[in-house]
Amino acid sequence: MNSIYLSLWDSYADSVLEHWQNRNENGVIFVVLQFGTLKYFGRFGYVNNCFNVSKLFVNSDIVEITSFRNSLLQNSAGSSCSTQSSRLSGMFLSLYDEYVVGSEFVNIAEITLNEVKSVVIVGTVRMIQEELLWYYFACKTCHKKVTKKCDSDEHTVGVLVDQEDVFKFKTETCNNTVIEVVERLKLPLVVQDSTGSVSLTVFDREASKILNTSAKALVDKHAAGGDKALYPDEFDVLVGKKFAFRIDITDFNQKNNFWIFGVSKVIDDADIIFELKKKSNNSEVIHLHKNIFNIHFLTNKL
Repeated sequence: MNSIYLSLWDSYADSVLEHWQNRNENGVIFVVLQFGTLKYFGRFGYVNNCFNVSKLFVNSDIVEITSFRNSLLQNSAGSSCSTQSSRLSGMFLSLYDEYVVGSEFVNIAEITLNEVKSVVIVGTVRMIQEELLWYYFACKTCHKKVTKKCDSDEHTVGVLVDQEDVFKFKTETCNNTVIEVVERLKLPLVVQDSTGSVSLTVFDREASKILNTSAKALVDKHAAGGDKALYPDEFDVLVGKKFAFRIDITDFNQKNNFWIFGVSKVIDDADIIFELKKKSNNSEVIHLHKNIFNIHFLTNKL
């Protein structure tokens, strides 16, 4: 079975959340999104609703959903109703499967640079690092980060004339061409659990999701105030909140002994965080037993 990431905003998200909160009664949630937009980040495809153009059907009595539901039921024929429901639910990639079952969980103090991999941590946002930039410019075509090439300011008849910013970038897609750019978020966070703290960078897609806004909206707002670099008040809502972060320990981290990690996914689902915290507690108990054993071992040697 194939899967794809789906991002929904505003009333579209509210509609799905309503069904999700009543999932014990509704069972499997079937969604059809009409007139969505498809984008690729690397090799992964993402579907989003397109403002007010999209149409969303959730567990609706339409041909597409009915046909798909019946095909799943036929594949589960011969099972009891409860077993059918369990099997159907298991066919969908759930947050539980992704975070609790299919990922390596570590406490923050257990993060190492020994291996290139992705791990999941749970932590509370303690601060936003205000001294670091919170957005960057990316090419609309290849999504790579770009830098401005600006002509110097020129004085004409005693009047200062600002030259228009020029963005240039060179890749296989954008070969020494002047390109269109778009603002992207990068949230510099300090996250803490009971074992320690770590610096994380949450990039645009996940940052926009937890802030429910876009980099362009924030940059435009603060540019109107005269300072694009101003620390946005909208970030303050994150401080004190607990999230589950999937972080990437990369080859760059290893080679440069770099202890700031990029976040590939972040959620605030209370049920998933609760399950992960149980893993955290078990891990802390194991480490406590190891420490006690080491103390006894040293005592016996003395």
